[in-house]
Amino acid sequence: MLYDEWLETSRRVWNYALAERKDWYKSRACPIDRCSLRGEYVISPDAPRPSFSSQCKALTQARKAYPELGTAQLKCCNRCCDV
Repeated sequence: MLYDEWLETSRRVWNYALAERKDWYKSRACPIDRCSLRGEYVISPDAPRPSFSSQCKALTQARKAYPELGTAQLKCCNRCCDV
C-alpha cells in the first residue's frame, strides 16, 4: 500500500509540473495580432519559464503546506519535476 501512495503522489506531482510548463509555453504561443476562439492563457509576461530548480523549490514549499506530499520520497518527487 505504501508504494501505491508513493506512485499516486508522484503521478500528481508529475502532472502538475507538466501542466505548469505547458501553460507557460501556451501563454507565449498565441499570435500577437489576434485572439483564439477557444480562449487565451493569461500568464504574466514577466513570469519566468518554470525550470527544474524552480519547480523543486516550489515542491519543497508545497510539502510543508500539504502533508500528503510528504508520503512519497522527496528524491522521487524531485525527479517528477524534471519533465
